[in-house]
Amino acid sequence: MAACSEDRSTGLETIRERSELASRLLVQAQKLRLGRNVGGVQRVERKIKAEKGFLDSILSGHTALRDTHLSSTNLTHIQSVLEIALETETSRQSSSASH
Repeated sequence: MAACSEDRSTGLETIRERSELASRLLVQAQKLRLGRNVGGVQRVERKIKAEKGFLDSILSGHTALRDTHLSSTNLTHIQSVLEIALETETSRQSSSASH
């Protein structure tokens, strides 16, 4: 039983870290939406909010923690999309400033 409790504790820590990542990604997406004219950011924000809501429901105990919750996340994909959008926008601004 102690191993199960330890596994659950480790699993919840992973979920907590992902929830914190979702919060950071949401801030990045909001900055991208407010500071620049980048299409599709609102859709990304909705996906982040949905993922964060799901993670928070696990942390609060409303949703049972399963192994699949630990092995799969949409946040990695969303993080990559935001990084590419930020890099593209930054290079576009640099290019505009040099002309």
